[in-house]
Amino acid sequence: DKDYVRIEKIRIRGQIGSGAMSAPAMSTRAPDAGYSLADATKVLIFYGNEYEMVEIKNDGSFSGRAPLGSASCLVFLASDNQFIGNLFAGGCHLLPLVAMDKNVTSIDLSTLSLSGSRVIPANDPIGTTIMLTDKELAFLTQVDKYYEALASNIDMNKDGRPDVQDGKRIELYQNYDFRGGIVGTMNSNPYLNSGTEINLNQYGIHLNGPNSILDNTDNSVAENARLSGPAGNPHNDIQSENCYINNKEFKLNFLRRG
Repeated sequence: DKDYVRIEKIRIRGQIGSGAMSAPAMSTRAPDAGYSLADATKVLIFYGNEYEMVEIKNDGSFSGRAPLGSASCLVFLASDNQFIGNLFAGGCHLLPLVAMDKNVTSIDLSTLSLSGSRVIPANDPIGTTIMLTDKELAFLTQVDKYYEALASNIDMNKDGRPDVQDGKRIELYQNYDFRGGIVGTMNSNPYLNSGTEINLNQYGIHLNGPNSILDNTDNSVAENARLSGPAGNPHNDIQSENCYINNKEFKLNFLRRG
C-alpha cells in the first residue's frame, strides 16, 4: 500500500487443479496444442493503473490482493509472460470487489480449470460472496468485452513484458455534456433548467497513451483511428478528433451528439 493512503485490500486465493498441474509441460506437447493451466507460473492482478504480480507455488496455489471497490482482472501467464487465460466469474472477465459483507477480508476461488481462455473457479464468488443485483450484473456483462480485451492484450508493444510493468498504459475515460441552462450576463439573469429540461448535449470517449505502445508511430495511425458500435447496429454519427502530442503520446477523442 502507498504510505500516504490506506486502502483496504481483499486477499484473493486460488488453486490450479491437480489434473492441470500433472498435465504435460508445453515443451513436451505438440506446437499447436496451446497452453494449459499447467504452464501458468504467475498471476497478474491489475486494477486501474496499479497491479500486483504473484507467483504460483509448486503446489498450484497462489495468493494476491486487490483494493476493495475495484474492478480487477486476474490474468494467468506462462514463465515467458505469454497469455494463458483470465478469470471468468459470474459470466464476466472481471472481479468486482463490491457488495460484500463488511467482515469479508478474503475470497477463495478454490480449484481453477481452463476452458478456452477462460479460467473458471470452482467457487464462483459472484452470487455468494459478491452480492450483485440483476441490474448491476447486467451492466457488468455490457462492459465485459472491454475487460476481456484488456486482459488478453497486456503486452501491446510485444516486448515480452506486461505493459503495466513498463509504465506504458492506455488511459481511457469518458465525459458527458448536459444542457443545464443559460449563463447570466450583466443584462440578464442566469436560467437553470429544471430536471425535466436537462438534456444530454454530447458524450465522448477519450484514449491517451504513449507512441511507443503502437507498432507504427506514424501520425496517420492516430489521425485515422475510428470507433464503431454498438455491434449489429452501429451509429453513423460518431465524430473523431485525434492527434499526437509532442510526438510522444497520442490522444484519441470520439464524440457523439445526444
